[in-house]
Amino acid sequence: MEKRDFLYKFTNIFLSEAVIETILIENWEEKDFDPRYIEYAKFFLLMKKNYLSGLSEDKLIDKFTSSKKHVVNKFNEKFGNHFRKEIMKYGCSNEELADKLMPENIFSKNTINKDVLKIFREFEENFLNTNQGVN
Repeated sequence: MEKRDFLYKFTNIFLSEAVIETILIENWEEKDFDPRYIEYAKFFLLMKKNYLSGLSEDKLIDKFTSSKKHVVNKFNEKFGNHFRKEIMKYGCSNEELADKLMPENIFSKNTINKDVLKIFREFEENFLNTNQGVN
């Protein structure tokens, strides 16, 4: 694998998802400069070490993909919990019902939905604020 290919695949497969995750977390928590930005450099250096050690292209791509899946799953879990709590603040009686009320298109298994906050806020404004069927 050429160096440029390594950099492209690292960025395209893993880093793009990690950055989206961090930006959405910063927006939810209304803070700047999440410590995850530092982790990107550490992860890049680890992957670069793997690349320089002669690890095959397929194995590198597997590592990038596995790391991306981990980021996506943790994000979906974290924001699922945030949204459940928000729905329950409106009087929803339990987490199971909150899960059923959550918009179907809010999470994806393969990538982080960059519109997740927008979708939830629209759901909140259109459904929760009008108290439609929360109980």
